[in-house]
Amino acid sequence: MTQTLQTSNSYVNVSNEALFKATEKDWYQWIALLNQQKAQSKSHKEIVEVLQHLGVDSNWWRQKITLGYLTAMGIRKEGQAGQGFQIGVRKVFPLTVEKAWALITSDAGMHIWLNETATNTDEVYSELKVFNPHSHLRLRWKLPAWQQVSTIQIRVIPTGDRATISILHEHLDTESHRDEMRKHWKKVMSELLDLATA
Repeated sequence: MTQTLQTSNSYVNVSNEALFKATEKDWYQWIALLNQQKAQSKSHKEIVEVLQHLGVDSNWWRQKITLGYLTAMGIRKEGQAGQGFQIGVRKVFPLTVEKAWALITSDAGMHIWLNETATNTDEVYSELKVFNPHSHLRLRWKLPAWQQVSTIQIRVIPTGDRATISILHEHLDTESHRDEMRKHWKKVMSELLDLATA
């Protein structure tokens, strides 16, 4: 099957400039090089292996280039990961790491990011898997109408004298769920900032 190249200066949230700085090649060059390696007919794992042979030392960059290539060739949809779709948002808050962590784990903060989507919170499936204070948490989470359980990861990252709150929502089973949660998480960040600066 012939794939159509979707031209862009950025794939999987990585710009041409960032990619070139890290690998000395931009998206156009990597896509052309992978096409020469007949990567269109290879699996994700096989493309990662090709990139390793081509001298990409970092597994993180091998994964990013593979996902970007699959997106560019129309094989993978934007926001699609290995097990469904994902959406990520982040924002710098005028808080220390400790205060940002207290914000997202407070009753008011958790109401904003954990409960507001559901009309009946008793029907929401939620299972905390990782809780590392002042760093990150991970939970399995599903709304009543969803078929698949998703994963939410929230991190608090030191950013100078402030803190970045990063939210990654993975394993969403449809594009519509990804779009729904994109709106939700953007709203969450705005409301958390309002709460932090109230």
